[in-house]
Amino acid sequence: MSKQYAYYPGCTAETIGRELDDATRWIAPKLGIELVDIPWSCCGGGTFGEFGHSFTLGMHARVFALCEEKSMDLLTVCNTCLVNLRKSNEAMKSDPAILAEANKMLEGSGLSYSGNLEVTHMLWAIMDDVGLDHVREVVKKPLEGLKLAPFYGCHILRPSYALGKESPEAPRSLHDLMEALGAQTVEYEGYNKCCGFHVLFSKESSALSMAGERLEYAIAADADAMVTPCPLCHVALDSYQTEIKARKGGEYSLPILHMSQLIGLAMGASHSEMGFARHVVSARNALSDFR
Repeated sequence: MSKQYAYYPGCTAETIGRELDDATRWIAPKLGIELVDIPWSCCGGGTFGEFGHSFTLGMHARVFALCEEKSMDLLTVCNTCLVNLRKSNEAMKSDPAILAEANKMLEGSGLSYSGNLEVTHMLWAIMDDVGLDHVREVVKKPLEGLKLAPFYGCHILRPSYALGKESPEAPRSLHDLMEALGAQTVEYEGYNKCCGFHVLFSKESSALSMAGERLEYAIAADADAMVTPCPLCHVALDSYQTEIKARKGGEYSLPILHMSQLIGLAMGASHSEMGFARHVVSARNALSDFR
């Protein structure tokens, strides 16, 4: 029996990272997850605050109210969408005054939000609702021999008050999921740290240094590829490897893969269905045994 979720892909997965959206829509029904499209709007990515706290609350409350009308929790595939939406939802749930402020922003729309909604991530839904036993059952092409460096991204781990699903210092869910697909995971420093994306446009040198360090440790651990549940981490770690090499020297050619893509690959999807050709760093060699 399928579990229904209101689907919130986020801006990145619908634009420069649309391979993530395609892969997620491919794997969801096979995992027993039904994604229901809603008229979502941008989470703000931390920038809505420039227009005032009430604006952020109103934008998020609108999405929550639409989900609540359908009696569905909200599922996203973006860590930054996750943390922004969960922080707003936690504030509304815990403080009646904040909930009232949010609903005031919805006046005239015919919508209201009562606080009966949970915001989750595809990784969490798989772990909580699907279970690793079922994941193993639907694997058709185990990823045996593939050495993966799991990279969580900070916005699925921190802050704990809004997230709190697992220890930010020693997360294991992505490791366990990849191993259920048959892959081998490698241990390396920085797997639970920041990719640098959110300072790329204000302090590029610092962002590239952060991303480069994550790549260096994964490469040193002999990873064939890195896997992440966050499209913004994917952008920082995949799209900027040429710039990192120019600044730091050395060789950077580590494929960065979306979590949903690897799930799909293990389920029997083709490379074209998973959109691997859209990546900057080619995954062709790393995935040559899995076609």
